[in-house]
Amino acid sequence: MAIRRMISKRILMTDKFMKLSLTAFKLYIMLLVTADDDGINDSLTITMLMSGTEEKDLQELLDNDYLIKFNESLVVIKHWKMQNYIKPDRYTPTSYQKEIALLELDNKKEYHLKSMDTDCIQNGNKTEAQYSIGKYSIVKDSEVKSSEVEKSEVKERKEEVRKEKGSMRGKENQNNALPQEDNTKPPLNVCNEEELKKRAKQAIRERNNQND
Repeated sequence: MAIRRMISKRILMTDKFMKLSLTAFKLYIMLLVTADDDGINDSLTITMLMSGTEEKDLQELLDNDYLIKFNESLVVIKHWKMQNYIKPDRYTPTSYQKEIALLELDNKKEYHLKSMDTDCIQNGNKTEAQYSIGKYSIVKDSEVKSSEVEKSEVKERKEEVRKEKGSMRGKENQNNALPQEDNTKPPLNVCNEEELKKRAKQAIRERNNQND
C-alpha cells in the first residue's frame, strides 16, 4: 500500500471547502491520509478520536458531499481518484470489494452511488438491515425481493377475484337470456271450462238433430 496521500487544489481552494468548519476540515484531512488505496477508510471512530472531532463534523462532510458513508465505521472519500493516483506496482486493492462495487466514477473521477431501484433507497435512520450512505439507506436485496414477491402475490390474487366476478356475471346473463316457461298455458290433454261448455252445446245440437 502506498503511504503518501495528496489533496488537490481543485478541492482545497474552493469557496465550498473553505466554508467548512475547522474541525470538519481537520477530519477530512485525517480521513484522507488514513484511507486505503481506493479511498475507503474503515477506522472512522478512531480517526475522529485522534483528530478531536465529533459526529457533527462528520455530518457536515456528508452534507457537503465530501464523503459517502456505508456504515458506522466505513466511509469513502468521494473525490479520492481526482486527488490520488497510485502506480500499479504500489497499489493494493481495498478489502471492501462489496462496498466498492456499489460505486462508480464519473468523468471528473468522483465516486457516485450506482443507479438503483428507487424501492431500494429510503430516507430515514440507519438499521442493521441497511447500508447507510449519506442521508440515504440501501435496503438489503433479500428484503426488497421479499417485498416484490408479496406485491406480486397480492396482484395475482386481485386478478383471480376479478376473473371470478366476471365469470359469475356471465352465468347470470346467460340464465336471464333463457326463454321462460309460460305457466299460463293449460296442461296438455286438459280442457278448460270454456272448451267444456262448447263441447256440451255441440253434443246437445247433435242430439236434437238426431231426434228431428
